[in-house]
Amino acid sequence: MWNRFASLSVIITAVLFCSQITVAEEKPIQPVKVDLGRPVSFEKDVFPILDANCIACHNVAKKEGSLVLENVEDLIKGGDSGASVVPGKPDESYFYNVASRTEESFMPPLPNKVGAKALTPQQVWIVRQWILEGAKSSGKSANAGVAWQSLPPDLNSIYSAALSPWARYAAAGRANRIAVYDLAAGAEVATLNDPALLKLQKDGKPFYPLGAAHRDFVHSLAFNSDGSLLASGGYRVMKLWKKSIGNVVKKMDLP
Repeated sequence: MWNRFASLSVIITAVLFCSQITVAEEKPIQPVKVDLGRPVSFEKDVFPILDANCIACHNVAKKEGSLVLENVEDLIKGGDSGASVVPGKPDESYFYNVASRTEESFMPPLPNKVGAKALTPQQVWIVRQWILEGAKSSGKSANAGVAWQSLPPDLNSIYSAALSPWARYAAAGRANRIAVYDLAAGAEVATLNDPALLKLQKDGKPFYPLGAAHRDFVHSLAFNSDGSLLASGGYRVMKLWKKSIGNVVKKMDLP
């Protein structure tokens, strides 16, 4: 009898706890002003909130609901539910409404498997104010202000290298170029070039007449687990190369 009573108490407690979560989740979060003393910055203020509570499910790899929240452009564009942000109008912005829990479906959902939490009133204010100020990115291009020069054509030293799974291929960063070697055949089988760099000209002549993977030295290389992708790192830039294409499939500028 006592065991039954104890079990019933546990069940009731669990039900009450779940009910409290549901009530808390459904209650709108009112914004509380934060004195920043400056305009809200996406990179400094908004992105850390997204990184802690949203990006685990809404990144370029996972894209739940076709929604990516890693940059301003994708955040504004939205996903399956349409545009997420209307610059200057937080109350008409789907992202703000679900984050402040004034419109279903509430985000992030509670409970969840990634440890995401509902936004605090201060975080809600930051998101709201950022949208009111135009939902702009305050970041600058990673290459802004860099005066690029072509590297000497006879510069062929290897600055980075990577071995594919099962040691069939080796990639070598030779100055700003990437050469791929078939170790079984003992021969170079590919040179990886970024098409965007091949189009660059100076005084009517190709800026990189021998081709180029990066504008500067290739500092690092790494294959993925099945050898179908090669990652390369240069000056403030990371690129992914696909084996079947041979050209860069994704470029990421870094601060």
